[in-house]
Amino acid sequence: MSNTTFTDNALLNAMHGKATYTAPTNLYVGLSTTTPTAAGTNVTEPTGNAYARVTVPATSFGSASAGSITNTATVTFPTPTGTGWGSITYALVYDAATGGNLLWYAPYNQSVPAGVTVSFAAGTMTSTLS
Repeated sequence: MSNTTFTDNALLNAMHGKATYTAPTNLYVGLSTTTPTAAGTNVTEPTGNAYARVTVPATSFGSASAGSITNTATVTFPTPTGTGWGSITYALVYDAATGGNLLWYAPYNQSVPAGVTVSFAAGTMTSTLS
């Protein structure tokens, strides 16, 4: 997953005593049909058809090691209804259920018609600082 500029700046400012950063208690995994930018823009989440970001406790990620952190629990979206969610191109991690700051994003290419459940198994969502 790629960090956004928001995430990089928050971490750097906290490390250098410029600002405090309070980590969110929950993270919110979303999907996009467009390619996000490092600025956290150009995100098009599906609307309707049972789409919602999935709430994931921040503790559902293990401890960082070698500059990376990975999910330890499966993340499962609701099953799409109606016409589904279209062609998903990116997975997203936010700090809020709606709106909020985009923290990380990663390519994810899958057509999601009605009845197809999107799920990320434990160990498949990794954020790396480099």
